[in-house]
Amino acid sequence: MAIKISFPEDLIEEIIIRMPVKSILRCKALSKHYYSLICSQCFILRHLRLGKLNNNKLFDRSFLSPMLGSVHLFERGRHPKVLERIPCIVEGSSNVDGHYHKIQSICGPVDGLYCVMETNNNPSRRRIAVWNPATREHFILPTDDLCIRAFGFGHDCNKNNYKVVIIYLLISDMFDKKLYFYIFDVSEGERRNYEECLSLDPWIIESDVGVFSRGGCHWVCPPSLRGNNTASGFDTGYTILAFDMSKETHRIFPVPGGVVDENEWSTNSIVTLNGCLALINTQGMDMEGRSSCFNVWVMEEYGVTESWMLLYRVSLPPGTVGQFLGLIGDRFFVAEEEGWLVSYDLRSKDDERYDIVDNNICHIVPYEESLVRIFAS
Repeated sequence: MAIKISFPEDLIEEIIIRMPVKSILRCKALSKHYYSLICSQCFILRHLRLGKLNNNKLFDRSFLSPMLGSVHLFERGRHPKVLERIPCIVEGSSNVDGHYHKIQSICGPVDGLYCVMETNNNPSRRRIAVWNPATREHFILPTDDLCIRAFGFGHDCNKNNYKVVIIYLLISDMFDKKLYFYIFDVSEGERRNYEECLSLDPWIIESDVGVFSRGGCHWVCPPSLRGNNTASGFDTGYTILAFDMSKETHRIFPVPGGVVDENEWSTNSIVTLNGCLALINTQGMDMEGRSSCFNVWVMEEYGVTESWMLLYRVSLPPGTVGQFLGLIGDRFFVAEEEGWLVSYDLRSKDDERYDIVDNNICHIVPYEESLVRIFAS
């Protein structure tokens, strides 16, 4: 005679909540009870907290973002490989309304959510989407033909909301030194304009992706091409523009001399390293934007100009040049001139070359899974 064994419901819940996201989503089809359980905000938040405990230690899965209509899920390890190709929601046909569409930038992750922007030969027709690649849920923002210069994505810890901030200029004011903020509250589905405009040259924001850290999004701005930034009180040196997601206010941090290379053939990327803001200074670039030397500067005390410190220097082998792709944990990723993907450990100085040759890869970001809903039900 068959013996029927039943497990306590709380034990089943503890098992489910520790499963991968794809497996959890399949469990929604078991019954109405499990569907309601998995969709509940309490379950989603518990799953998110458990995931953060693991994601703090694991950096083996990443998104390779080629400038095409999809991203590649990449897994490091003994046998590195691309696991799957995941179409992004902004993916469209190669020609829509006479304009070419392809992925330009991916921002995140923030609790497993990403913000993706496509490029377009018409800057007022770019689309931005908030996207959960694990659940395939997405939402395309109403950008209303904004001429977008940069964007950022982050979390408002006071209201427990996710927000997108877009920096744009008015087409009618393209020759004026004015930038405007558009804020989209993802959780509430509301948009609003930030009343104060920035008296900055619209074309000087060096990276279109804002880095979320310490509750705000950050962009690096090189010296204005039209003279001093009188609104901020600083001279023509490099600055970091910060936008606080909770207070919805902005600040400008000066970057002291010596941190950045101000010659014509250099660029600076803003990232996070061990919870601190960091600048990757690429020196001596060639015409293709490649270099053999990268300096990693860290702002050890947030907002304190004097706390910048040169922490690492990454030098590629003689005769080799590459383009900086991203920093995940302590691993520094570069696309070498032949298209090879290479990572360098900042601490141990060892390097790993991956059998992936793709000249279209533009950046790499961590992959993080979650059940977080874009619009909380």
